[in-house]
Amino acid sequence: MKARMHVWLLVGLLVLGGSVYLASASDTFVQVPTGEKIDASGLTVGGNSVQRQRMTIADPNAAGGQASVLNTQPAVSEYGLTVRPITRGNTATVTRVSDTATSTILDTATSGRISLTIVNDASTTLFILKGSGTASATNYTYRLNQYETLTIDDFTGQVNGVWETDANDGGAQVTEVTT
Repeated sequence: MKARMHVWLLVGLLVLGGSVYLASASDTFVQVPTGEKIDASGLTVGGNSVQRQRMTIADPNAAGGQASVLNTQPAVSEYGLTVRPITRGNTATVTRVSDTATSTILDTATSGRISLTIVNDASTTLFILKGSGTASATNYTYRLNQYETLTIDDFTGQVNGVWETDANDGGAQVTEVTT
C-alpha cells in the first residue's frame, strides 16, 4: 500500500508532512525530501511572491501526448484543454409559440445566444429539431412531453418544433438568453 503525500505550496513556502521548505522565487523545480521534484513558477500576487505548481496532463501511452491549455478548440491531431471564461447572458427574451401540427420556428439563429429554454405546456408531445429542417415525429433532436423543460446551451442556430397533434390547448414558452 502506498502512503499518501499531501503537498501544499503557499506564499513561497512548501509545506510537506508538517515540514516547511523555502520555495524558489523563479521558475524552478522544488526538491522535496522524497527525492521527487515539483515543477513551480514564481509570480507576485498582491505584493507577495508566491509559487504556483505547474501540472501537465498527458496521455500515459503516447510520448507526445501532452495537453496544452488553449483558448481555441484543439485541432484533431492535438492534445489540448480548451479554457475560456464562462459567458453570462445579460438579456432574456421570452416568446410564446402556439402548438401546431405543422413544423414551425421556435427560435431563429442568434450568434450571441448563451442558452435557449423551451417549456412545452401543450397536452401533446413537442418534437424539437436543431437546424432549419422540417421537424417531425421522425426527424427531431429532442422530444418534450407536457410540462417538460429543455435547455440548449451548445447551439446558436435555428430551432424548429412541431407538436404530435394540434390540440390547440397550449404551446411552448421559449426563453432566449443572449450577451
